Amino acid sequence: MSLVEGLGVMTENGLRHLPVLAGNRVLDVLSCRDILPDDWIMRDHWMVAREKPSLAMR
Repeated sequence: MSLVEGLGVMTENGLRHLPVLAGNRVLDVLSCRDILPDDWIMRDHWMVAREKPSLAMR
């Protein structure tokens, strides 16, 4: 899962933290505050593309 997809999961499910896994092992926990503003902008574009793929092509 990419960072942008992880942000989408966090947003869609009202989560503020997401575990970072390697197999079944937890490596770290990603927090909303760990993410740069540019990544949130990318997440917004990703969310639009998922809901309305035709808009993503513009």
